Amino acid sequence: MKLNKAITLVILTAIAFFAGGCIDVAKMTYKITIENGMKGHATVHYYDITSDAIGNKEFEEDKKLLFNLMYESQEFVDTMKVDGVSITSRKLFVENGKLNGEITFDFEDISALEPIRYESGIWFLTVMPEDSITAPDGQMVTGTGYKRVLWDGNKTEFEFSRYSPQEEVQKRSFVPEFKKRYPAK
Repeated sequence: MKLNKAITLVILTAIAFFAGGCIDVAKMTYKITIENGMKGHATVHYYDITSDAIGNKEFEEDKKLLFNLMYESQEFVDTMKVDGVSITSRKLFVENGKLNGEITFDFEDISALEPIRYESGIWFLTVMPEDSITAPDGQMVTGTGYKRVLWDGNKTEFEFSRYSPQEEVQKRSFVPEFKKRYPAK
């Protein structure tokens, strides 16, 4: 899933699987809880994390980005803390032959995570019309140039999923590298 700079923080906050432009996630599911004003915590699940790198050099860079920086480094956690996001856990695991992940974090302001806003007694998330998103607990509205999920203003928990377009590009699996680096997992 490749997204524009407007939601770069979302990507970073949620383990930044897309920062190199070659890491792809087939599906992301979000569960966000608001506890105090705009503060709260969230869990994001990533399904089928792959790379669309063509060359070996690019694939090695994707592996370093995913495993060394996002999964293992304290530097990543510290950087997110500066932006008001406190990572409480991050996991990678193989399920059904695919690399999946999960990150849990606390945040100071929900609007830093996704373009979720509260206005006139309604919570809403606005995305581009071509974005593939579902929200079983929200109402979907489309307009010229946007797609929007609406939630009741009294709601404190939000769930939604985003899907990557299924492009006809050869994907490279991170599973062999994950098993090599973390044989006990």
